[in-house]
Amino acid sequence: MGRNAFPPYLANPNYTDIVGQDMGIIGILSSVQYLTSEFTASVEQGATGSQVRLDFMKHGHDGISIESRINGGEYD
Repeated sequence: MGRNAFPPYLANPNYTDIVGQDMGIIGILSSVQYLTSEFTASVEQGATGSQVRLDFMKHGHDGISIESRINGGEYD
């Protein structure tokens, strides 16, 4: 099958989206859309002082970006 070729199973008149889901080639779409990741923050005592713990759910996003600053300084 070439790069732009149409997969032959799609041309079969018996093919349906349910068949594609059973074959694992079509995923089930979620009706829930998450525009942002969710997170919770907590403070824990570490070996040398307090530490911030971040737990997050990306909900399908590629990643998250975490920035910090100390005493109102510039973000790092």
